[in-house]
Parts: sequence; C-alpha cells; structure tokens
Amino acid sequence: MILALKSGLESVDNLLFSPDGRALVAAHETHHVAWRDWAAGGDPGPVIATESRPTNTAFGPDGSCLFMNLLVGEGVKARPRTRALDLNTGTLEPCGINAVGSSWFHFDKSGGFAIVSHGNCKLSRFDLTPKTRKLKEQWTLDLEG
Repeated sequence: MILALKSGLESVDNLLFSPDGRALVAAHETHHVAWRDWAAGGDPGPVIATESRPTNTAFGPDGSCLFMNLLVGEGVKARPRTRALDLNTGTLEPCGINAVGSSWFHFDKSGGFAIVSHGNCKLSRFDLTPKTRKLKEQWTLDLEG
C-alpha cells in the first residue's frame, strides 16, 4: 500500500516524525505542514511560516509542538535562538532558553532535553518541564575553565 500525502508545499526538504510516530511534519525552508495522525490519511493542517529556516528541529514529546533553533535578526546581527512552534495555533513561543547559540534536541514520549552552545566554549543542558513547553537549565559545562 502506498500513502500519498499532499502538503501544499513547493517541495519538501525535511520530514519529522513525533516520538510516538503518529504526527508528521513536512518542511520546506521556512514553511511547515503537520499531520496530527498521518497514517489515518486526511488533510494536513495549514502551512505555518517561521521567521527563518530552522537549523535543528524536533517534535516535543506529545507531538503538538516543534522545538526549533532559528536565526533571529538581520544579516550579521542574526543569532541562533530556540523557540517552540505550537502546531495547533501556529504561534512561535519562547521556551525558556535565552542563551544565544545553537541547540540540539532529544525528546521521547516521556520528556527530553536540549543541549545549547553559548558560543564561548560553554555547553548547557536544559530539561523539558513536564506538561509545558518550557526548558529549564540543569547544568553548564565550561570547556575553557
């Protein structure tokens, strides 16, 4: 059996599955389309645009949001920032990481964490607070110290 999903995107650069495998996001540059239960077929949600193309993206544990590392700002002043994209409302929200730097994510159905580079030889781990989209700093490793 072949299942063809229509996204409304010009092309697809990236596909992401939620930790439980039910939700799917197709992405092209700054545009994202989500299916809450892709295996059941049906129509996708609306195309959601973000302010810039994410460098790293991962579904949160329940599949209702995407955690993203985005470049925020213009030109040489653009800096990586971590945000949560609510797939139900299409809103992009701060998620508790105020550090300027790249983020890498690991989530499963029970929770997860992000590792953030501060760009000055420091890495921090932020754990996801249960039932929220907020990440809380747990530790920082100073590689120069």
